[in-house]
Amino acid sequence: MGLWVESCQPAKINPPFPNPPAGPATFLGALFGFDKNAVLWEFHAQSAQLLSGHRNEEICRLVDAHQNWTDQQVVAALKAAGAKFGPDDREALLKILPIDALESFIGRLRVESSMFFL
Repeated sequence: MGLWVESCQPAKINPPFPNPPAGPATFLGALFGFDKNAVLWEFHAQSAQLLSGHRNEEICRLVDAHQNWTDQQVVAALKAAGAKFGPDDREALLKILPIDALESFIGRLRVESSMFFL
C-alpha cells in the first residue's frame, strides 16, 4: 500500500510532475510505502523547491567527469554547488524532518536508519 502526501503553498514553484493538478504548487511531495501489516517500509520525498533538476544534472556531469575523485571530494563539490546535506549531516537532516506533522497522516514515526548514496 502506498500513500502520497503533498505540502502546498501558493508560490511560483513548479511541481515535479508533468501534469500538475489545479491548485497551489507542490512544495514537498512524499511517498510512504507500507507492508501488509501496515508497517512503514519505504519513504521517498521530492521537491522542485529543494532540489533543482538543472543544478542536479550539472553536479552529476561534474562528478562523472572526475571518476577519480574521493567521496570527500564529491561531497565538497556537492556542498560548493549548494547542497545543504551530505553523508555526514544525518543529524541536521533528521532535525528538519516534519515528523510531528507526518504523524497525523501515518501514526507514530521513528527514524531507525538512513542512507546517503554518492
